[in-house]
Amino acid sequence: PVNINIAPNRDVQFESLDFNDTGDYFAAGFNTNAANPTVLVYDFTPMPLGATLNASATTPFTVAGLSWNQVETNLIAVGQVGTTGDRVIIYEHNAGAGTLTQVASISDFGVAVQNVQWNGNGDCLAVSTVASAGVAQVRTYCFDSNSSVFSLVSVSSLADDVGGLSWSTTST
Repeated sequence: PVNINIAPNRDVQFESLDFNDTGDYFAAGFNTNAANPTVLVYDFTPMPLGATLNASATTPFTVAGLSWNQVETNLIAVGQVGTTGDRVIIYEHNAGAGTLTQVASISDFGVAVQNVQWNGNGDCLAVSTVASAGVAQVRTYCFDSNSSVFSLVSVSSLADDVGGLSWSTTST
């Protein structure tokens, strides 16, 4: 195996590493001991193996999950811990300019987000929360890419945290 030291002295958060649809870039969510949590996007080169920082954004809270939209290929969903404010932030990645710009968000969960995952069509986002008073949730949102607005579609309550999320390959 080959190791790439992408961010010294930082821990990649659980479920917080994802490649774009072409495999040319990957995004990683970091926590630096609760100081300056960040999302970093790297230009990835498989041969010879390497990664070059392309863009970054400091997030308000520790990154708790990250998912790169495979259809709207410049959008990255970032879930965060904490109980107030924006728990999910959607960033637009501009590779040419080397920027991450917030274009949308989802707030008012009341509990920390555990993970996020775009569906295969790129128009829905699943969000799981940590359990609070014995109840965790998986919420599904539809996303209008023209207006950058999310609409809540469903809420499922569960007894335990949901650490990983995945869509069926036939999801709509």
